[in-house]
Amino acid sequence: MGLKNKLFPKKGKQKDKTIVNIKKQIHQLKLKSKALNQKSELYRKNAKIALKNGNKERSKNYLVQWKSYRNKINRNTNLSSKLERYIDAIEEGRLIKGLESTLSASTAALKDLAVSASPEKVATLSEESEEYIAMIEESGEILAGDPEIDQGINIDGEFEKLESEVLLEAAGEIPEIPVEEEFLIDEIPEMETKEKLKDEIAKLKKELEE
Repeated sequence: MGLKNKLFPKKGKQKDKTIVNIKKQIHQLKLKSKALNQKSELYRKNAKIALKNGNKERSKNYLVQWKSYRNKINRNTNLSSKLERYIDAIEEGRLIKGLESTLSASTAALKDLAVSASPEKVATLSEESEEYIAMIEESGEILAGDPEIDQGINIDGEFEKLESEVLLEAAGEIPEIPVEEEFLIDEIPEMETKEKLKDEIAKLKKELEE
């Protein structure tokens, strides 16, 4: 390892140092357990041989040694399991810590949105909007008005007369649903307009000359 790496180790390596040390300890415990298992099996075999030879006391002593090694192996297994749990907890803790800033930013954003778009504000804005729409529609109705009412013209009699004429022309029947008109007289023919305009100009010149 170069001097630069010693003085300025990478952050990732620093963070993993704890886990690496724990894994080393787990590996050492497993190696010890393997050696203890070999010794325990040896004592059990000796206990069996002693018993076959009729030496019960020696067989029991060998079994005591075998049991002692088995207990040590169990302790090492428990320690290894606990250390593995530490590794899992550290990795999970680091993951949560890494998510902390993201969760914090998300919470702040959600808070701002919740305040800006709170149910009370939305309800108020919606109510105000409906009021404004109603005001605009009312203004439109006032401006549009009803010509018959606004101008004080009563056309009831003329409308009844027109309706009678239409009934006669339509063989006594008026469509219940309006149909598209064949045509509407909405402008004076262009030729007629030009001729009328010329006449008006001529009359005006004559009046000025007099």
